Amino acid sequence: MKPAIEAAQQLIVAEFAAKGDWWNRYSYLIELAKTLPPMPAEYKTQDNLIEGCQNDVWIYGVCRNGTMHYWGYSQSVIASGILVLLLRILNGRTPDEIKESRLTVLDRTGITSNLSPYLNQGIKRILSRLIELSF
Repeated sequence: MKPAIEAAQQLIVAEFAAKGDWWNRYSYLIELAKTLPPMPAEYKTQDNLIEGCQNDVWIYGVCRNGTMHYWGYSQSVIASGILVLLLRILNGRTPDEIKESRLTVLDRTGITSNLSPYLNQGIKRILSRLIELSF
């Protein structure tokens, strides 16, 4: 894994660890959701909709000047909080960095182990789409 992506993941893991128990971490994830930058309306298209998520999730990504730039939106606060974390890690990275990375932050923070299997399936679809956009 490229050091920049791993360093970003380690920082997030440390932030979550400092929150203590799962309920404090969950509250933090909800607070992060409020910081998700707005997604331009023109990106909320059928092509950018992630199929199979409990709530609608849109993700758009483009490579500019050799680095990826992503936008995302969901009405779900949990999905929005997760998007904040993932976009924090992946925005500004090269497609090669993203392709070579192993995104483990959601496991290492305890997020995936504390959500329902259905929500975890949605998270896998979100991760797949983010990586797919870098190809």
